[in-house]
Amino acid sequence: MPRYLRDYKAEMLRYGISERLQVISFNRVATDELQESIHKIRQQNPTWGSFEEALREAYDYERPKGRHRREFDEWVASEKTHQSATQAFLEFEHRFARLSEREQRLVGEDKVLMFVRSIDRKERMDIGIKLEDKDGANGLIEDWAEVKRVCR
Repeated sequence: MPRYLRDYKAEMLRYGISERLQVISFNRVATDELQESIHKIRQQNPTWGSFEEALREAYDYERPKGRHRREFDEWVASEKTHQSATQAFLEFEHRFARLSEREQRLVGEDKVLMFVRSIDRKERMDIGIKLEDKDGANGLIEDWAEVKRVCR
């Protein structure tokens, strides 16, 4: 549990504040950027325990799933040889599916670029040419279905 949550909870318990009031007043100690998000979480989770769990899930505090993102990024960056684009695509999809929904949304913006980085250097040029989008921000198409078609 993040220290500020432990400190907050300890102070509230020390003064005998009910769980309902703990949840309601937590928004006051949070930064401005987090207040709207915390307000939504608070409305759905009236007890401290459920509120705390929802915060952890929303912000990935001390969750083992965070490990999957690190492993995913390391796999993308690793040197792979003798792997076809089809094999790389299947492995990429498998590893991507193991990420949390939040992590998938974050990766989703650069999914095609990350996939191209994950394939063998020999295949990268060929696939890169097939997935090129001259008008796109990163120079690659963003349609994952097209990536799948190209790699099959």
